[in-house]
Amino acid sequence: MSSKYTCNHNGSCVACDSSELQSEFCLANGYKQPLTCTWLADTPQEYKDKHQLPAFTGCDNLHDLEKRAFLRNHLTFVVLGFIAFGIYAWRRKRLYEYQS
Repeated sequence: MSSKYTCNHNGSCVACDSSELQSEFCLANGYKQPLTCTWLADTPQEYKDKHQLPAFTGCDNLHDLEKRAFLRNHLTFVVLGFIAFGIYAWRRKRLYEYQS
């Protein structure tokens, strides 16, 4: 970050759009985090006119995001497995009732 402005993180990490993948903040791992930046009081107006405050920064710690995605996927597979087994058991029971 520059000494001409201060920034605070404003939200959690999100995946970059395909159009942003070549941006500086997305190059490291394809994720970005929104920023809220303000100019410092002693920053000259001429500098402010020529430069733009950053809106995003790259995400350094994706461990929590990846862990949640991993757990969500596994929970989905377990639920689908129970549903599939329930349908199998129900159809098997109906088939035996039909054959009897």
